[in-house]
Amino acid sequence: MTLSRKTEFVILSVLKGEKLEKITIFHTEDTGGNCGVSFYQGARYLVFAYKDDEGRFVTSFCSGTRQEVGPYKWSLLDYSLTIRKNSE
Repeated sequence: MTLSRKTEFVILSVLKGEKLEKITIFHTEDTGGNCGVSFYQGARYLVFAYKDDEGRFVTSFCSGTRQEVGPYKWSLLDYSLTIRKNSE
C-alpha cells in the first residue's frame, strides 16, 4: 500500500495502546474502492491504527476507521483511537 497522505490528530481517548497527546496517521486518500480514507478538519473519528515496519501509525477505511456520528460511544476492538483532526 502506498501511503500518500499523513494527517495529524489530537487524541481524545485511547482504548488500547500508547497514550499520546498528538499522533500522525499515515493513509491513502479515498479515491473510491481503494480502502483510502479522507479526514475533515474538526470532525471526530474512530481510528483503527497499527504500526508498520517503519514505526508509523497506519490506517485505512477497510480497517474499520470511521467518522463518529451522533452520541454513539465507540467501544469496539483493540488498537482503537478516538481522535479529532488537528491539521493537515
